[in-house]
Amino acid sequence: MSTPVASPPRASAPPWPRCATAACYVDFENLFFSALQHGHSLSVSRIVRHLNRLGRETTGVGWTATSVYAAWDSVIPHARRAQDDWAMMGWRTIAVPSREDYLSKRPVKNLVDFVMSLDMLEDARDRGYESFTIVSGDGDFCEVAERLKRLGRRVTVVSLKPSLSFRLQQAANDLLVWGFDDITGDEPLPVTSYRRLAQVATPAGTPHEEEPYQVLLRAVKQAEREQGTTPVAWRVIRDEYFLRMSRMGVSEADKFIWELNEAGFVTAIRRRQHDGSQQTFLSVPR
Repeated sequence: MSTPVASPPRASAPPWPRCATAACYVDFENLFFSALQHGHSLSVSRIVRHLNRLGRETTGVGWTATSVYAAWDSVIPHARRAQDDWAMMGWRTIAVPSREDYLSKRPVKNLVDFVMSLDMLEDARDRGYESFTIVSGDGDFCEVAERLKRLGRRVTVVSLKPSLSFRLQQAANDLLVWGFDDITGDEPLPVTSYRRLAQVATPAGTPHEEEPYQVLLRAVKQAEREQGTTPVAWRVIRDEYFLRMSRMGVSEADKFIWELNEAGFVTAIRRRQHDGSQQTFLSVPR
């Protein structure tokens, strides 16, 4: 009598232990063209929400570093704002060149898997991240997954089922399989005050007004750099940095970060202090 094969774990039930540091690397083209082939349109905000939740479950506080890779020129005809959407949510976007045929000058292969693999191995060596999450189903990542595991790192693969390589599935410590409904559809940034606050993010008359989320990212990064620690108390970020960069009031700023936290774009954690009081600490995905 054969034993039934368990289905892969879904995003709602990650089985792996927590790590102190974790980095996430997204092969956007693998997701994008898999969805496009099946008649779906990716929602960057949904992808980021799922990945940010995974980052919190992996480390308790969120990703240590985040990067998304694509030959963006090949994606632009179908999704013109994809790179901007990722950058707006605080993710580092990497533009990867395509390799051309010498005679016809036509692109025959882009180098996303090569550049991603190099970055992961360098980060394992130089930055010491404990957990690496590869968002792709491409079998070309099997070798880097095996090398990372030999270095004592934990490897998680996140993929859409139609594009998931069996070899990559076998190479990973942990597997997360998305359905198209999880990360597709037309969905804006799910924060009720986002557009309302966009007009007061910077003083009127500035050459390039920033979105409020971008202002918050700058404030958090400056606070972490100058305070020399992460995460930094929200009260410090708010009073010493964010309110000076924006035109929000204290109550609006507090409401803004809790809405972002609920949507998964920042991580706000309440910690009990020695005097018995509670203080909120804020971090953002890298």
